[in-house]
Amino acid sequence: MSDSSTNQKGLFDTVDLVYITYYDVDDDTSGINRKIRNQINTFSKYGINVKVVQVLFNTEIKFYKLIYRLPFTNISPTWKYTDQLKGADYIYLRRPFFMNWSFLRFLKKVKSKTNAKVLLEIPTYPYDKEILSSIRNYPLYLKEILARRSVHKWVDKIITLTNDDNIFGVDTLKISNGYDYTNIKYEPRKKKMDDVLDLFCVANFHDWHGYDRLLKSYSTFKKHGHTEKVMFHLIGDGPELEKYHRLVITEDIQESVKFYGSLNSQQLKELYPICDVGVGALGCFRKDIRYIRDLKSREYMAYGLPIITTSGNDVLEIEDSQIHKYILEIPNDNTIPDFSSIYSFYESLKADSFDYGSYIREVGEKQFSMEKAMLPVLDYLQQKN
Repeated sequence: MSDSSTNQKGLFDTVDLVYITYYDVDDDTSGINRKIRNQINTFSKYGINVKVVQVLFNTEIKFYKLIYRLPFTNISPTWKYTDQLKGADYIYLRRPFFMNWSFLRFLKKVKSKTNAKVLLEIPTYPYDKEILSSIRNYPLYLKEILARRSVHKWVDKIITLTNDDNIFGVDTLKISNGYDYTNIKYEPRKKKMDDVLDLFCVANFHDWHGYDRLLKSYSTFKKHGHTEKVMFHLIGDGPELEKYHRLVITEDIQESVKFYGSLNSQQLKELYPICDVGVGALGCFRKDIRYIRDLKSREYMAYGLPIITTSGNDVLEIEDSQIHKYILEIPNDNTIPDFSSIYSFYESLKADSFDYGSYIREVGEKQFSMEKAMLPVLDYLQQKN
């Protein structure tokens, strides 16, 4: 299959796919949920019969946070074979936060009761440091390590965003992070009436988003006597949010930072027109990730935004040389960036008479559409026919 096959509904009329999710995919405040919906919509565009099955978490159990860390518990989530999986040709699921014995037993039951092939998407690899972000998760990590030894018995393909040919003894299908550009109507930005650099940081904040690097960079910039106006728009929740609140106070930059909490798609669409630059994850080195295919850069490009990202991001590999004028690269390490270079980047954008917004959007759609991103998976699913 090639790009030219886009929208050829009917190629997969006899393919039944069950997509297993862990949360309500209709929750529009989650970027992951939006990606899952886009993947499901792409499968459906090709005529694949998709059934969404949500597995549940028994979080209401007393002492839940203790119990699910114990050996052989099955509550986070509860892995249980159901008749909803009958007749499936393929089972597609993302990696749970940690794999365990119950997960393997579930996969074994799937393989014994159906003829389905199991496709496990691992969006981030390696991901050990995601689990080990808290010392309390060491029991979960032990479960994960033990489960990895046997996952090859029950998984047919691992879907990866890396260049690895094989993960945990399973051959991979290499995809990119895609975005549904048809869902975003591009509108040229209106001329700004102020001289404020508006930086957007949208995420479910974790340590590896690295926005502390940017906040410290601006604080140093300000301490050196710079008076240029800057506003950081931090949109989202997550375990790192409280740290950001404390850092903003410690660095005395409260007047330059706005916290919004989680916003849905419509609320984001209303804010994007005031944005000058979108900031991607700046701390991937903290989980040993050196090659980056982040979803957020795709979303920023859908809105026609210039981007700040780190070395190793695949947007830096786009062959159209002109696009690199609108991408600022900083090191993927723990150094504090020079905010003067960031502000100079903004000034070069202000001086640019070219309609770079529509150009960035055009390049993003050409490079990172969801259909193009999922082509390796679509090719594999077509083999049933």
